[in-house]
Amino acid sequence: MGLLNSGRTDIISDREERLTPASRKWQLAEAFNMSMNTNILSHLIILSNMPNSNFSQKVYALTRLIPKGRVATYGQIAKALKIPGAARAVGNALNRNPFAPQVPCHRVVRASGEVGGFASGPKRKISILRKEGVIIKNGRIDLSKYGCQFKTKS
Repeated sequence: MGLLNSGRTDIISDREERLTPASRKWQLAEAFNMSMNTNILSHLIILSNMPNSNFSQKVYALTRLIPKGRVATYGQIAKALKIPGAARAVGNALNRNPFAPQVPCHRVVRASGEVGGFASGPKRKISILRKEGVIIKNGRIDLSKYGCQFKTKS
């Protein structure tokens, strides 16, 4: 049983049932192309588009560690995964988060403190964060007050 296993197998199976044979072929073709390509960031972008990929699962596991009333940045998650520069790939993975609200993707923001994107829209993201006690002024969150840090092993 993995860290993200909520006991609800219907979450994954429903999403997999919506995949068409063409999209499954596309995923396989992309995976093959990844093995032929040496650009790690393009690999991560492709992986982040597959919600059940190993990369996405690692992003979701770290995101689950962010407590209520705190936020982390896309870049912090990428750095904690030892892939600095992969903030966009983290955002792509979170945009396709099939485990919300167990994986609280609304707690991940831009490095500037701006709220950033959210599948349900930024207004909804702001509303959820405010309910959790995060103060947003002029469209930004004070990361020195509400930011959390990931402890990583060297």
